[in-house]
Parts: sequence; C-alpha cells; structure tokens
Amino acid sequence: MSLPPPPLRWLDIGDTQLAYVDQGQGVPVVFVHGGGGDWRTWEPLRPLIAPRHRFVAYSRRYHHPNPSDGGGAPYTVPAQAEDLIAFVERLGAGPVHAVGGSYGGRVVLEAAVQRPALFRTVTTSEPFITPPADSQAMAAAAYNAGPKRARKWRDTKPLEGAIYAETIPLAETRDYVKKVMLNTVYYAAVLSGETRSLKERLGTIAPRRASAEVVAAEDRPDV
Repeated sequence: MSLPPPPLRWLDIGDTQLAYVDQGQGVPVVFVHGGGGDWRTWEPLRPLIAPRHRFVAYSRRYHHPNPSDGGGAPYTVPAQAEDLIAFVERLGAGPVHAVGGSYGGRVVLEAAVQRPALFRTVTTSEPFITPPADSQAMAAAAYNAGPKRARKWRDTKPLEGAIYAETIPLAETRDYVKKVMLNTVYYAAVLSGETRSLKERLGTIAPRRASAEVVAAEDRPDV
C-alpha cells in the first residue's frame, strides 16, 4: 500500500522540542521507539496504520533529529516517561493508544503508571521490567546463550563484558546490539563528558567461583 509520507513536525514540550510525524484520523496511536532508533523506526508500519487510525511517531529526547543538548535533562526512563506524558498532553488528543518497543516499551509502561488517564491502551514489545539483578552483560548472556551456559562461563575465570555481545547468534541482531552499546558511549560523552571506551564501560565480569566440580561440569556435554 502506497501512502505519501507526512511532513516532519516539531512539538514543544517545555524545555525542548521533539520531532514527530502525524498522519490519519481518529484516536492517535503513539509509537515510541527503542534505544537505537528514532521516529523512522516505525515508518514501515505507517502505510498500514494511517489509513485506519491516526498514526503518530516521535523521536525521543536526544535521538535524531532532535537537539543534541536535549535541554540538559538526564537520559533515564523516568525522564523519558515525563517527555511522553508531556508529548501526549501537548498533542491535545488524549487519551491515546501507545505502542513501545524495547526501551520505548519501558517508557510507555512508566508513563502509563504515572498518568493512566492519558492512555486508552498500551502495547509493548520486549520492554525490560526491572533492572538486571547482576549486570547488563550477565543479563545479555542469560538472554542470548541461556542462563545455565552463562553461569558456567562465569564460574571459572574472569571474562570481558564484551564477550556476551559476541554470543548473539544472528549477525544482524548482533550488529544492532553493538550499535546500541556504542550509543551509550556517545551519550555518556555528550551528557557527562566521560570519554571512556566501550570496552572500559563493559568492564570485566569476575568469576563467581572456581572449583574442580565446575571445571568437570564444563567438560561434560550439555544434554
């Protein structure tokens, strides 16, 4: 289905402006992108949604093509949720349906908890619900290689945090994760002046324990 793209618009939410596109009629469906995207993340869905609903996709603070200084606000889920709340309020068409992916899904959930009257429905894909119990690297290992295998890796020797990105089986997904991780280095430099490398930020994962039993267990094939 061919549908001409709408013009890019800007919405003032107080201390900064957010870029967005708006097309269609009716109750808005507001799309919130993840950590490595912007409003264009949802562009493949626009021709399918806009003929039947009001399609709205915006770029979160600090994401292209918004101002790089972001108004000085922190890059956190609560701050991003406040932006979403302000965006929906300034849009003036609530309550809305909200759709969020990955980090954007967590932002949608946070905003809906804070201001439920602004949202008719919320739909999320792979949001993180709670912080990792141990570390981001270990959380990635549990997701990509299975928690049993990750535990066995860590039981015997120190490992670079970057190893867990390399365990992602699909090349396209692995490349995407690496780009998202590199974004954290960029934003840290912009927001705090930190110039630590990605390798330094990931650090080293210390061994949980080292024992003959663990070594023997690793030598046995998984069944």
